[in-house]
Amino acid sequence: LSPFVEKGRLLEIFGEDLLSKQNLKPVLLELSGKAAIKPFECVGTVGEVNASLAWIKSNEQGEIAKNGLLGSTDFSNLSHSDLNNILAEFNEENNLPPAFLKIIKEALND
Repeated sequence: LSPFVEKGRLLEIFGEDLLSKQNLKPVLLELSGKAAIKPFECVGTVGEVNASLAWIKSNEQGEIAKNGLLGSTDFSNLSHSDLNNILAEFNEENNLPPAFLKIIKEALND
């Protein structure tokens, strides 16, 4: 959520800064495709996760990138420009109910 939600609001939602918790490193490695298994398909694809991580490291949350969870993990191969490309595409492979699919497609076409 970090690329889309202000840091203060994230702290309200989660009650803490998840990117500063070193004990979440195994989960981060899984979500980013650096571990054998990627859980939580509802979170996003490996590409989406990695583009978001790159955005976090290159934008206003730089202090988190340097001092927190992202600072202790090598994500040097990431490009935050990928996030804009991902946001501009629509994946037809989904389980959206037809009513929601119609709403999303109409919004994307506007």
